[in-house]
Amino acid sequence: MYRLIENFHKTYSEKWPNNVEVALRSFSSMYDRYSHQAEDCILDAITALEALFAIGAELSFRLAFLTATILSSNDDERVNSFQEIRKYYKIRNAIVHGDRLSADQRLAITNDEPLRAHVRRLLVAVLNLIESGAFSSSSQLGESLDNTILHSGRLQELRRKMRLA
Repeated sequence: MYRLIENFHKTYSEKWPNNVEVALRSFSSMYDRYSHQAEDCILDAITALEALFAIGAELSFRLAFLTATILSSNDDERVNSFQEIRKYYKIRNAIVHGDRLSADQRLAITNDEPLRAHVRRLLVAVLNLIESGAFSSSSQLGESLDNTILHSGRLQELRRKMRLA
């Protein structure tokens, strides 16, 4: 991952919009937080996912759907990943809006490694995709992403370029 990040900064950061940089900073912030800032780690992780996809509408659903579809290699894994991302997104919303967290939500905050793992895998996948030269910008990727993931052949090709297949 460090090699990919270093190569991104040296070779691609000027060509790609700031959203990848925001995702990398947010990802890094997850690991710089102290344990008493566990809620902030959730915010950082979701911010990293949001920045990578640059989604404007239907955020919670699309973020979970895109992440689960891209990262998962089978239906069960996809469903589990989708539910997990949605769970953490609801926690994020509760934190941001000042809602009282349930006992299950507080427990999930203390065990955020599943969310970190999704963010880490997706960041590495996107950096691999950038290195592949398949897309010249994140806006080009974003514009074609929905059509790509709906087509099984194109999705498999995308996952191959991301080194997930």
